Amino acid sequence: MIKSAIKATIIFIVLASLFVHCKSQEHQVVLANANALTQATNMIVIKKIVEHQYEGIDSAGFTRIELAGDIISVPQWAFAIVSTLEEVKLAPNIKLLDDNAFFSCKKLSKINLNNIEVVGENCFKFSNLEDISLIGAYEIKEFAFSNCLKLKKIKFSDRLKTIGDFAFSGDSALVKCHIPSGEIGAGAFMGCSKLAQISFGKVVSISRAAFLDCVSINSVVIPSTIKEIGNEAFLGCINLKEVIVNSHNTKIAEDAFEPDVIITYKK
Repeated sequence: MIKSAIKATIIFIVLASLFVHCKSQEHQVVLANANALTQATNMIVIKKIVEHQYEGIDSAGFTRIELAGDIISVPQWAFAIVSTLEEVKLAPNIKLLDDNAFFSCKKLSKINLNNIEVVGENCFKFSNLEDISLIGAYEIKEFAFSNCLKLKKIKFSDRLKTIGDFAFSGDSALVKCHIPSGEIGAGAFMGCSKLAQISFGKVVSISRAAFLDCVSINSVVIPSTIKEIGNEAFLGCINLKEVIVNSHNTKIAEDAFEPDVIITYKK
């Protein structure tokens, strides 16, 4: 019986060693797929990328990457759920980040987005970003930056057309925001509990529940460009007592604001 136990133990150790070896090889293959490794900066340079290519990778050596070469877009799920990824450098010719490209990269805190034109669904959901510049983006899709709990600053493009549904929902560290243009989707900033200052440029519509439960908002000025404010758009904004509206042509849903909010139309 003792011999059998020893034999079973040896078999277990061998199998365990093989498993660790296979996992190690898997990570080596992943890193080998990158075109080069800049030793001085520990930056992995990637020049080709396909859907799901690095999804779920968990490697201590995979923390900083540069996407270069002829890459013009980051495909779906390419770096999703990469638990070690902290920094991404994007080549200037990259314009599109597809759906879920960096979904749930919970340590990702640094990425240059100045040249990005379209940010896909769930692209940075659950990331560690604190400050983002979207000065080239005209479309931000659904849940793109939702539940980014450290996100404090956003700079939007003047050519912004669409902020998708729930795009920034649950971003509880966001303090102030200026939206220069476009349509604001349903629940876009819902639950941004520290958002105290919100201003609008040539925004055309504010959809249902866009700022629902943004409890820190204390003043809102509605420009004449806004044609419609949807149901529950500012419901739950308990510190918002007065709203200035610049046009009588703006259609405001009956329950867009808390019942005690005073709506004043500017002459």
